[in-house]
Amino acid sequence: MFPSNISNRNIDLTSWMYVANSDTPTANDESLSPTVSALNANHFPTPSQEELISVLVTAYSTSQNIEERESICCKLKELRDELIQQRENIFEFVHEGTDDVFGILREGKTANDRDEYIRKLMTFHAIGEKIKQVREGGGLQECRVDELLNPHHSIYISGDLKALKILVEGHTNSASCSDASILVPDLPYNKGGLEFG
Repeated sequence: MFPSNISNRNIDLTSWMYVANSDTPTANDESLSPTVSALNANHFPTPSQEELISVLVTAYSTSQNIEERESICCKLKELRDELIQQRENIFEFVHEGTDDVFGILREGKTANDRDEYIRKLMTFHAIGEKIKQVREGGGLQECRVDELLNPHHSIYISGDLKALKILVEGHTNSASCSDASILVPDLPYNKGGLEFG
């Protein structure tokens, strides 16, 4: 159930400037890091992604019942599955299954690929946060939409979403953890010696 006219939307969406990075990093460039500890303009949704956020949130917020709210589940599942696949295609792991696990960019992948993944992760995060605001503000019951937007902790993007949320909100939930130690994507999440199922 996507509304045909979304011009009268009552959802306040923050617009972010999209900056395309056309430079290819060199071997000595810090931008070859598979992770970031701070967000920049390349990590925020593009105008077309902002429109997708708006359409999905509007469809959810104008629904009359759970069945209508769940009409966006197919698109959310598609977005989540694309994130999972993109993560697999961009990053690989060294010493997986040990406490020394770390991630690297796959051969041929660049900071632009990493930033595109983070941008899509940010889009997914923004959808989740805005839908949560609508649900809580309207006293709506949780449904399959919430399950898709909050992946089970055994799904690797769950760690990426948690780390991204900390960077977006600008604080940490733990006194032993500083913002500088938060990396997105959280590549070692659930890949080390201790894994959660």
